Amino acid sequence: MSAIPGRRRRRAVVAAVLGLVGVVALPAGLLAGGNTLLNEKGGDSVDNAPTTRIPVTPTALVAVTNSRSEVAALAIVALDPSGKGGSIVSVPVGANAEIPKSGTIHRIADTFATGGIDGLKADVEGLLNVSFDTAVNVDAAGLALLVGAVGERDVNLPAPVLDSSADGSAVQVAPAGEQKMTASLIASALASSQAGVAESSRLANVKALWTAVASAATTEPVPTTLAQSTSAPAAAPSDVAGYFAGLLAGRVQVWQLSATLLTDAARNPGNVDLYELNGAEVIMVMASVAPSAIAIVSNNLTVMIDSPFDDAALVQEAVLRLAYVGANVVVVRTISDAPATQTQVFYNDDLVRAEVETYSALFGTMTYTQSSEIIEGVNARIVLGEDFRSFISSAAGRTIATTTTTVAG
Repeated sequence: MSAIPGRRRRRAVVAAVLGLVGVVALPAGLLAGGNTLLNEKGGDSVDNAPTTRIPVTPTALVAVTNSRSEVAALAIVALDPSGKGGSIVSVPVGANAEIPKSGTIHRIADTFATGGIDGLKADVEGLLNVSFDTAVNVDAAGLALLVGAVGERDVNLPAPVLDSSADGSAVQVAPAGEQKMTASLIASALASSQAGVAESSRLANVKALWTAVASAATTEPVPTTLAQSTSAPAAAPSDVAGYFAGLLAGRVQVWQLSATLLTDAARNPGNVDLYELNGAEVIMVMASVAPSAIAIVSNNLTVMIDSPFDDAALVQEAVLRLAYVGANVVVVRTISDAPATQTQVFYNDDLVRAEVETYSALFGTMTYTQSSEIIEGVNARIVLGEDFRSFISSAAGRTIATTTTTVAG
């Protein structure tokens, strides 16, 4: 995991807490069907090796600009450690770049106008609590070159794609509905946005367009496991073209981060098109698709979540509760094991066990297994059990405890 400056650490902690106001219904796909980045054939297979390491997941930030040099779409390309396949995570460009207690409120896209791609990169890293290996901005023509290999794709657009002309009038780039779109047209559509029109009206289109890009990828899964500590990390591609080439060489999944319009005058005094991300969702997604890019935000435990459930909302609930007590969720995986009755905790230090035991008010009954195996950068591995689903639906489980954890180790 990467280290980032203290300002971004504080922002990430607050962002996680803001995500605790409730669980958002998430789109299916990232965790469904056992397709997450670090799938294992068995939950206990991690424990059979003496030392394992979180594999390197190269990440790039791609800002797509419109004809007015404004950021119209923003995506994270996270490669599988094998270098083949990975994920596209679409980030709302109107996301709130600053938490009120730590800085000026503004949209991350606005930073591009004053700070260029470097400023935008720093804002998104702070917002999502990750570090990118590279960041680029491309216009429609530049994006068309990057995604040219996808050829012509079937796309179902929920609404027409509209852009603004030089005189401010609306120009249709693509109609709504099912259609075939060339790579060039897909790129032009992603580079389109209307001045003064809420971003929320086009997020579904953005997801559909990135999904069309992903549909051109090789569908054969590339097995990915936690790496032996003696394995040399794979090098990140030398340029963003290499990211897209690697991405399309394996299975690709797409995730659109959810966004809630900020209408509170205190939090959005300018009444601009500003959106709040869900902190728990952000942690879950990034720990699933780009664990090696995650930054540690506190001195509390670092935790890995294994889920045998095909249920992203359930995993997000576990992430939410760990974020509440200040734990660092650094890896999220789906596993193919049948769920155990109780949630299982694997640890190799008694201080870690003592710390996790304080989480019982948030997780219900847990069993503990001491293991000699060490996962670099991880203090405890939590495997969700059937009881967790029942517990969070109970009266006791629906109330998040107000106690805080101590710093372990």
